Amino acid sequence: MLALLCSLIGVVAYLAATTQTLDSNSYHYLSDTSSEEFFHKKSISIDGETTFSVDDHAELEEILVPLVGDKSTHEITLVAEIGEIPLRQIYFLSHIENLEIKNAATGEILYERVAATDKRAQPYFGFGWHTFRCESNTQVEITVSGERPARAIDDFCESIYVGDGLVLFNQLVQENFFQIALGNIILLIGILYVFIVVMMRRTIKGVSSHYFSTGTLIVTGALCSLLDYRITGLIVFDHVTLNWIDYALQVCIIFSLIDYLRSLFDDERLQAVGRIVLATVLVSIAACFTLALLGVYGIKECIEIQVPIAVPCILALVICAIIQIFQNPHQGKEQSLMFIPAALMVSIMAIYELANFVIWGNYIVVVFEIGLLIFAVVQFSILLGISHTKLREAESAERLRANLIESRSKVMLSQLQPHFVNNVLSSIAALCEKDPKLAKEKTITFADFLRENLDLLSKKHVIPFSSELEHIHKFIELEKMRFGDDLEYKEDLQFCDFWLPPLCVQSMVENAIRHGIIPKEDGGKVTLRTRRSGRFVLIDVIDDGVGFKFAASQGNGHYGLESARKRVSAFPDSEFVVESSEGNGTTVRIKLLLGIEKEYN
Repeated sequence: MLALLCSLIGVVAYLAATTQTLDSNSYHYLSDTSSEEFFHKKSISIDGETTFSVDDHAELEEILVPLVGDKSTHEITLVAEIGEIPLRQIYFLSHIENLEIKNAATGEILYERVAATDKRAQPYFGFGWHTFRCESNTQVEITVSGERPARAIDDFCESIYVGDGLVLFNQLVQENFFQIALGNIILLIGILYVFIVVMMRRTIKGVSSHYFSTGTLIVTGALCSLLDYRITGLIVFDHVTLNWIDYALQVCIIFSLIDYLRSLFDDERLQAVGRIVLATVLVSIAACFTLALLGVYGIKECIEIQVPIAVPCILALVICAIIQIFQNPHQGKEQSLMFIPAALMVSIMAIYELANFVIWGNYIVVVFEIGLLIFAVVQFSILLGISHTKLREAESAERLRANLIESRSKVMLSQLQPHFVNNVLSSIAALCEKDPKLAKEKTITFADFLRENLDLLSKKHVIPFSSELEHIHKFIELEKMRFGDDLEYKEDLQFCDFWLPPLCVQSMVENAIRHGIIPKEDGGKVTLRTRRSGRFVLIDVIDDGVGFKFAASQGNGHYGLESARKRVSAFPDSEFVVESSEGNGTTVRIKLLLGIEKEYN
């Protein structure tokens, strides 16, 4: 895995190194339309001192090359002649802070953008299409000032277009069809992914948080790739709004990706590291946006927030990716073989895009799109498999619930067996002559016992142990009317804060008395013991009765044990164990997962 990481970093370094060109921040938008046909360059002057004659764009680039890496402030003026044009509307794509276009002959200002006049919002203009109107055969002067004006002039010359805006839009859509199609495919996958996750959330409990992070990442990534200033700028001319939407989508992408990687950490310490990384990124983003808003509203000088946001995001992604690589061999999850490579691929692509922006100031969207598409396809296929498994588990759980209801009905009937009712009533009748007051108390106890049977079995799937214990006490009180001191009952309750199926333990106590103690001539003892073991509770019912062979006893009157076993087995990770031998008593143990009330009530 370390070799994989090194190779991926090598690829990123190679791609970043090969990205540096003269127009690293420019785009060849109109490859089939040459601006040389109507935009004839004449001369260029730098800082009003040196003037060069130019005939074509190649000569212009030779002059501008030395200034590309120069970050100091310069003023460059390009003189050109607009030839015969069918329409007077001229488009150009720009992020130029200080730009002036004027008629060289008359001095008329055809277009002007001065950073000082829009100082508050200037850093957030973003790229966008701008227009100016000009007659045919007009000589114009294009003056650009500020940092890196050479790149701005090159952008202007590469993007200039004359004609109808709708034709330009159609041409750009055709030229970028692959990127647009890729973005729409990813968006469709993302919408379907979110829909499936929402449906899973409504029908299945316990859906992991990383599914929501994944859905957000895919959808926002697709929207961000489709939010191309070259195309959307011809539909929405409010470049500031587009720029802020773009910022918000980029932040959502990074935040979702980091949260997704964090959610895959298994170790609690790694989870803590992931939360710290996520919180740090969130604080950095919030601080940058706060400073930006302070600048926009004139409270503080404006800053450009892209780089301050990108740097901590790069570090956070690198940390999460490295942690994910080195914890992967110990995860023991089959789906990790698909999860991790896909997550690492989209992380590397995101790191490359951010690094490319920090170093050269531009994005290569298709690189991120390819990584995101692979990630989306892998995650969608995993989600389909998991949703199918979850639905089958839900159907199985529903069948178990139906079995639970059926077994509860059988328990209810077993509690009302004629011999039990007859024995209790006979004992109460005998007391009526000896101790009428006690007989009245026992009658009330018996009535409460029967009422609680119905209440416990009809209302809930699981009940608190305290309710079950209270019911057991009433049952023991009724049984002691018959057996007196021959029946000894003791409790060793080390843990009581848990839930369990109703009448489950009571059935075991009843079975111990009926099949263990009653057949024994000198009576016996029943012990109820509980204790906690990690995420589970252990419940033991122990008697020193006659014992039996459990396998042979099924179907021979041990309905309480069989019913309890079925009800316990309806819960995940549960165990029901019977240890008994003839003449040596019986121990019945139930192992239940703590917290089942959250799922089944």
